[in-house]
Amino acid sequence: MRTRNKWLEGLQVVTVLVSGLLGLALPALVVTAVSGALGKPIPIADVEVEVPVGDLDATPPPGTEFTWGVDVLITDPTPAQYLLNGVSTITGCALLLAGAVLLYRVLKAAVLEPFSRTVAARLRALGMLGVLGALVQALVDSVTGMLLVRSVLHDDGLAMVYTPSLGTLLFGVGMLAAAGIIRRGVVMRDELEGTI
Repeated sequence: MRTRNKWLEGLQVVTVLVSGLLGLALPALVVTAVSGALGKPIPIADVEVEVPVGDLDATPPPGTEFTWGVDVLITDPTPAQYLLNGVSTITGCALLLAGAVLLYRVLKAAVLEPFSRTVAARLRALGMLGVLGALVQALVDSVTGMLLVRSVLHDDGLAMVYTPSLGTLLFGVGMLAAAGIIRRGVVMRDELEGTI
């Protein structure tokens, strides 16, 4: 017997609102980055870069020391620096928008039949986006961060720091596990119905 899961309908509304906000933010971020790259910056965010301490010529105040890195504000960024600064934010916003759309599709399918092949497949897609998105975002952050540091220090010896979001990876793996459990449950239910 199918029953509507009303609480899932409420989550659908929230997901639509979040998707709409992200859908509005993404073009604004792209316009800001492209405008800065074309030499007409829109000053809504500073261009900052974390510089390794060993590459600084500054001395900290007495009784203090610098740790691994120091944030440096680029007061007159070049068009390339504007673009590099925006790429990471744009990528993150695009991944969040894709995740919100996939989550909406999961909820839409789950309203009438939460334990179905469709829900399992959509959860699997959401999980893959979580895992691959975390890895892609970390790579984009690392490359753009390294290029921004090089644009400030002109040092070719800097290495990339690749740190994927463990929370996003765990979310992705959790969605993959839930998809597998639901898919297996659907198969078992079908087998049981076939024997009765």
